[in-house]
Amino acid sequence: MSNLYLFLFSLAVAVIMFLLPKNLPVVIGCLIAIFCLLFLPIWNFYWIKQSLWLRFSALLFIGSLLCLLGYYSLLGSVAPVKIAKPLTPEISTTQTKPTTQKEMKISSLDPYEIINKINSSPPYQQAEVSKNYVGLWVEWKGKFNHIEDMGNDLIKISLQAISKEPQKGYQRSIWIDFITQISPELKTMNKGKEITIKGRIAGFDLVDTIILDNVSF
Repeated sequence: MSNLYLFLFSLAVAVIMFLLPKNLPVVIGCLIAIFCLLFLPIWNFYWIKQSLWLRFSALLFIGSLLCLLGYYSLLGSVAPVKIAKPLTPEISTTQTKPTTQKEMKISSLDPYEIINKINSSPPYQQAEVSKNYVGLWVEWKGKFNHIEDMGNDLIKISLQAISKEPQKGYQRSIWIDFITQISPELKTMNKGKEITIKGRIAGFDLVDTIILDNVSF
C-alpha cells in the first residue's frame, strides 16, 4: 500500500512540474527543494559522514550540479526578446521645405491610382511596391472627415480623398491622414468640407490610408 501512495505522490508531482511555467522563480524554487531533499541523505551517507570535510565537499558538489542544471534549464526556456519595428512610418510634424526643384515637383498621381496599383500587386510584393511612392510630393483634394487631438497643439486630420476621375476611382474610400498644427479654422471646420492639401507621402497605414507629412493647405 505504501508503494501505491508513493507512486501516486510521484505522479502528482510530475504532473505539477509539467504544468508549471519554466520561469526563474519556479526553477530556483525547484532547485532549492531538491537540495533540501538531498541534504540529509548526503550528510548521513555511511562513508561520507565519517569526515566533516567530505560532507561539505559532497554538498558543494551537489550544489554546483544543481546550479549548472538551473543555468541550462533557464537557457533553454528564456528566449531573447526581439522588438519589431513598427509597420507604419514615423510622421514628421516639422514643416521643412524641399531644397531642390526635383523634390518640389508635384506628382500627377491620383490617390486612388496609387492604392489601386498597390492592392492589385501580389500580396507579397505590396509592401515593396508601396515604397515606390514614399517621398512623392502631391497636391490632392479631400473631404474633411475626422480630427483627433494629439497634444502639444498638434492634431491628426483624416480626409476622404476625392478622385480626379471619379468614374475610374477605386471602389472603396481612400483616406488621407496627416498631423499639423491646430488652428481656429480647423476647430470650426464642418465635416464634408472640401479642402486642397499639398504634402509629401510618408507611408501607408491600415487599409486604403495614405499618410502625408510636410502638409500645407
